[in-house]
Amino acid sequence: INAEYMGKLEIDKILSDTKDLKKEISKITDKLNRSFSVTDELIFKDAKKDMTAKQAYKYLVDMNEKFNTLTELVSQTGNVRNEALDLEIKIDQLTERTKDLDINQVESDLAQIKEENSKIMLQFNL
Repeated sequence: INAEYMGKLEIDKILSDTKDLKKEISKITDKLNRSFSVTDELIFKDAKKDMTAKQAYKYLVDMNEKFNTLTELVSQTGNVRNEALDLEIKIDQLTERTKDLDINQVESDLAQIKEENSKIMLQFNL
């Protein structure tokens, strides 16, 4: 029972950490998007006239796309981690519910039911 409790505490901590991480990713993404918008505007104006600014603009756009890809991958990783934890919880719950089932007892009960069904069918000539 103590191990189960410790496992639940660990899962709760991981879920909390994942939630905090999602909030942090959201904050960083919002900040980057605002920064990108301002920088995009400034460099784009100069990129029409200056080749160095044009190259800087291309790098800026590329960097922004890569950051967006990175944040999406981190978010997906968090979602997969949460799904894995949910499955672990369900496995633990199913294990807890089924650990008291004895396969021999189940087979014995099934045989008894079949025998009773046979007797009933003989009684009614079925």
